[in-house]
Order: sequence, then structure tokens, then C-alpha cells
Amino acid sequence: MNDNLLSLWNSSSTFETTATVLPDGCRDLIMKVVNNGRPEWFISPLFDQTKKIPIEANSVLSGLRTTPSILRQLWNAGYG
Repeated sequence: MNDNLLSLWNSSSTFETTATVLPDGCRDLIMKVVNNGRPEWFISPLFDQTKKIPIEANSVLSGLRTTPSILRQLWNAGYG
């Protein structure tokens, strides 16, 4: 695994729920698919407090957990 990639994760739910996200300084590249629709990609924000995040019914989420400094590294490499 790349030094900037800390982990891979997957989560799914058949019903509407919430997920608790703890502030850890890391960013995640997340792919969300709802009802077998088109994938939606986004980068998680940096949280400064614990947040409850709503999860839609029939959702599948997959994420790449990155190191806290990855966005700065990408910016310095010309990707920002």
C-alpha cells in the first residue's frame, strides 16, 4: 500500500441511518452509490468535532483513507 494510503473501507445500508464520524485529521476519497445509480465521488471535509452524517437507504460507500498531509502534497505536485 502507498505510504499516503492508510486504509480501504466499505459500508452499506438497506435503510436510512446515520454514521458517526470522529475528527482524526485524515481525508477520505469516497464513492457513494444509491439505489444502484451512478457513483458520486467526493473528498471528505476536515471535521473539528464529532459529526452525525445521514446515510440514505440502499447506499453503498467505499473509501480510501489518506494521510492528513495528502492534499498539501497533491497541491505542491501541481494537482491543486
